[in-house]
Amino acid sequence: MPGGGLILSGRQVLHFRPVRYNRWSPTLAVKSGELMPGQPAPLLKRRRELSREEAFRLWR
Repeated sequence: MPGGGLILSGRQVLHFRPVRYNRWSPTLAVKSGELMPGQPAPLLKRRRELSREEAFRLWR
């Protein structure tokens, strides 16, 4: 499983990162938030743990 990644859409941000990995049920932490004007890093407001399949559906 890769290290993680960001998806940006306008000011909205999704950050994906692996939490647990096993062959049958990998889990990813998905943090969502927004870019703030004048700030170098996005403000991440929510965190959820999703299965790999749920994270792929959200990514699409």
